[in-house]
Amino acid sequence: MQYATESEIRSTITSARVTDPGIAIQFDDRVSRGDLTALVSLIASIVRLFLGLAKKIDDETASRVARSYLA
Repeated sequence: MQYATESEIRSTITSARVTDPGIAIQFDDRVSRGDLTALVSLIASIVRLFLGLAKKIDDETASRVARSYLA
């Protein structure tokens, strides 16, 4: 099984935010609080939910993507 790339993660986040307003609210909340740990966890959950078993996500990549939203 392959790992999701940063680009795939970002596009999955965008799709999730458009598809489910609840995800957008949670995502924005974690970004506004600057909560890196919670944001990484949410990103991993979004990828698992939207990509299922097609792709895995590693913590380092999820953390890198999360930090880019907090910058």
